[in-house]
Amino acid sequence: MRASTSGIRLLPISRIGQGQRVLRIEVPGEPVYYAEYRTAQGRDKAIATGEWRPSTGLRVLREDPKNGSVELDASPGGWRYDRALRVGGRFTSASGVLRLTVTRADDEGVTVDVTIGEPAPAPTTG
Repeated sequence: MRASTSGIRLLPISRIGQGQRVLRIEVPGEPVYYAEYRTAQGRDKAIATGEWRPSTGLRVLREDPKNGSVELDASPGGWRYDRALRVGGRFTSASGVLRLTVTRADDEGVTVDVTIGEPAPAPTTG
Protein backbone atom coordinates (compact mmCIF):
# COMPACT_ATOMS: atom_id res chain seq x y z
CA MET A 1 0.00 0.00 0.00
CA ARG A 2 1.27 3.43 -0.88
CA ALA A 3 -0.54 6.73 -0.44
CA SER A 4 0.54 10.34 -0.35
CA THR A 5 -1.41 13.47 0.47
CA SER A 6 0.17 16.90 0.13
CA GLY A 7 -0.88 20.17 1.66
CA ILE A 8 -3.12 19.16 4.55
CA ARG A 9 -3.80 22.35 6.50
CA LEU A 10 -4.36 22.22 10.27
CA LEU A 11 -5.42 25.15 12.41
CA PRO A 12 -3.79 25.65 15.81
CA ILE A 13 -5.36 23.38 18.43
CA SER A 14 -6.16 26.49 20.52
CA ARG A 15 -8.26 28.00 17.74
CA ILE A 16 -11.98 28.04 18.39
CA GLY A 17 -14.26 27.80 15.39
CA GLN A 18 -14.40 26.04 12.09
CA GLY A 19 -11.57 24.22 10.42
CA GLN A 20 -9.55 21.07 10.89
CA ARG A 21 -7.43 21.07 14.05
CA VAL A 22 -6.50 17.38 14.37
CA LEU A 23 -5.38 14.89 11.75
CA ARG A 24 -6.18 11.21 12.43
CA ILE A 25 -3.96 8.83 10.46
CA GLU A 26 -4.68 5.12 10.14
CA VAL A 27 -1.87 2.87 8.94
CA PRO A 28 -2.71 -0.82 8.43
CA GLY A 29 -1.09 -2.99 11.10
CA GLU A 30 0.00 -0.02 13.25
CA PRO A 31 -1.55 2.08 16.01
CA VAL A 32 -3.59 5.12 15.02
CA TYR A 33 -1.53 8.33 14.83
CA TYR A 34 -2.70 11.89 15.43
CA ALA A 35 -1.11 15.20 14.47
CA GLU A 36 -1.97 18.58 15.97
CA TYR A 37 -0.51 22.07 15.73
CA ARG A 38 0.38 23.83 18.99
CA THR A 39 1.14 27.55 19.14
CA ALA A 40 1.57 29.88 22.10
CA GLN A 41 -1.75 31.60 21.39
CA GLY A 42 -5.25 31.61 22.87
CA ARG A 43 -5.81 28.75 25.31
CA ASP A 44 -2.22 27.57 24.67
CA LYS A 45 -0.60 30.91 25.54
CA ALA A 46 0.71 29.47 28.82
CA ILE A 47 2.93 26.95 27.01
CA ALA A 48 5.27 29.81 26.09
CA THR A 49 6.10 30.54 29.71
CA GLY A 50 8.00 28.69 32.38
CA GLU A 51 11.19 26.69 32.41
CA TRP A 52 9.58 23.36 31.41
CA ARG A 53 7.45 24.64 28.58
CA PRO A 54 6.77 22.26 25.70
CA SER A 55 7.79 23.32 22.23
CA THR A 56 5.38 24.70 19.70
CA GLY A 57 4.87 23.15 16.28
CA LEU A 58 3.34 19.95 14.91
CA ARG A 59 2.92 17.36 17.66
CA VAL A 60 2.63 13.68 16.76
CA LEU A 61 0.74 11.33 19.05
CA ARG A 62 0.09 7.59 18.92
CA GLU A 63 -3.08 5.96 20.21
CA ASP A 64 -2.50 3.80 23.27
CA PRO A 65 -5.47 1.60 24.27
CA LYS A 66 -4.39 1.55 27.94
CA ASN A 67 -3.54 5.24 28.39
CA GLY A 68 -5.42 7.13 25.67
CA SER A 69 -2.52 8.57 23.69
CA VAL A 70 1.24 9.04 23.89
CA GLU A 71 3.12 12.06 22.56
CA LEU A 72 6.01 10.94 20.35
CA ASP A 73 9.31 12.75 20.16
CA ALA A 74 9.15 13.85 16.55
CA SER A 75 12.53 15.57 16.74
CA PRO A 76 14.79 13.37 18.90
CA GLY A 77 18.17 14.59 20.01
CA GLY A 78 17.06 17.99 21.26
CA TRP A 79 15.93 19.35 24.57
CA ARG A 80 13.61 16.98 26.46
CA TYR A 81 10.45 19.01 25.72
CA ASP A 82 11.46 19.88 22.17
CA ARG A 83 9.28 17.21 20.56
CA ALA A 84 7.35 19.14 17.91
CA LEU A 85 8.18 19.58 14.23
CA ARG A 86 8.78 22.94 12.61
CA VAL A 87 9.02 23.83 8.91
CA GLY A 88 11.18 21.28 7.11
CA GLY A 89 10.84 18.83 10.00
CA ARG A 90 10.02 15.23 9.27
CA PHE A 91 8.58 12.41 11.37
CA THR A 92 9.03 8.78 10.34
CA SER A 93 7.29 6.00 12.26
CA ALA A 94 9.42 3.19 13.70
CA SER A 95 8.39 0.90 10.83
CA GLY A 96 9.19 3.58 8.25
CA VAL A 97 5.69 3.27 6.79
CA LEU A 98 4.35 6.67 7.89
CA ARG A 99 6.13 9.91 7.07
CA LEU A 100 4.94 13.42 7.95
CA THR A 101 6.68 16.53 6.64
CA VAL A 102 5.91 20.11 7.71
CA THR A 103 6.03 22.32 4.63
CA ARG A 104 4.64 25.57 6.03
CA ALA A 105 3.74 27.01 9.42
CA ASP A 106 2.58 30.36 10.75
CA ASP A 107 0.23 31.70 13.42
CA GLU A 108 -2.77 30.71 11.28
CA GLY A 109 -1.89 27.05 10.81
CA VAL A 110 0.48 24.38 9.58
CA THR A 111 0.67 22.54 6.26
CA VAL A 112 1.66 18.87 6.35
CA ASP A 113 2.48 16.28 3.69
CA VAL A 114 1.54 12.70 4.64
CA THR A 115 3.05 9.63 2.99
CA ILE A 116 2.14 6.04 3.79
CA GLY A 117 4.55 3.70 2.08
CA GLU A 118 6.10 0.30 2.38
CA PRO A 119 7.88 -0.80 5.56
CA ALA A 120 11.53 0.10 5.79
CA PRO A 121 13.82 -2.80 4.86
CA ALA A 122 15.42 -4.60 7.79
CA PRO A 123 19.07 -3.66 8.32
CA THR A 124 21.56 -6.20 7.06
CA THR A 125 24.54 -7.38 8.99
CA GLY A 126 27.56 -8.45 7.28
